[in-house]
Amino acid sequence: MKLSCEYQEFTNLSASVISGRGLASKQLAPIKELDKYGFFPGSLNLIINEPTRFEANKCAIATFDVTHRYFWQARIDDIDVFLYRWRGSRLHTVEIMAPVNLRSHFGLYDGASVKIEVSKKIISPVQVRDRLLYQLLWSMGRQSWPYQSELYQSFVKYLEAAVGTLQR
Repeated sequence: MKLSCEYQEFTNLSASVISGRGLASKQLAPIKELDKYGFFPGSLNLIINEPTRFEANKCAIATFDVTHRYFWQARIDDIDVFLYRWRGSRLHTVEIMAPVNLRSHFGLYDGASVKIEVSKKIISPVQVRDRLLYQLLWSMGRQSWPYQSELYQSFVKYLEAAVGTLQR
């Protein structure tokens, strides 16, 4: 697979690997636009070290099936990948679609650090309000809770939606 990424101006996002819920293979299978890229089934789930909003109108692929799903081109080391989010995703989580099993390819484990190379053009500014809410709700060891605590996730999702601090 070779994506047509242009990296004139790029930045690196720092992230940590976390186990997901095992839903990506089933949820993404019906999206035929992804077939031509030959992705490995499933995704690599990452917690980004700071809240990051991606521009929905600058994604490479968008689908509007059950939910709005967005895919942006990026790179991890020598591998071209897609960042995957949907409308309502938290700003500190992202899933990675790749042509190989990234855990095996790079020897990754939960907690391992990953650098994601992305075009600056796909990142939009995160407001001070959003950063403060992130610090309040998700810092101090709670960054991984979207994948581990259904109760906390459900409670916080309503608050984040009301305030507007989710992926649009």
